[in-house]
Amino acid sequence: MVRIFEIKDKDNKIIYLTDEQWKHITTRHSDVNIEGVKETILNPLIIKQDKIDRFLLYYYRFNKLKRSYLMVAVKYLNDEGFIITGFYTRHIRK
Repeated sequence: MVRIFEIKDKDNKIIYLTDEQWKHITTRHSDVNIEGVKETILNPLIIKQDKIDRFLLYYYRFNKLKRSYLMVAVKYLNDEGFIITGFYTRHIRK
């Protein structure tokens, strides 16, 4: 797996996206772009923690043109995060 990019989150931890996960995202959600994913991680509207897995976080950023949120799911292991998926949704998880 090749890392397409690495950025730092608000806690200065590295988050990365692999070519394999990017293929997964774009195959299922062709309207998602890399810049949107980066921007969501860097400047989220809100970050939600999964109710079951405390190492899984959901980053949300509102897109006015699509009138929905880009949600980027990040799994943290060993002080690094990796992007699992990303897609547009009208609702933020409760």
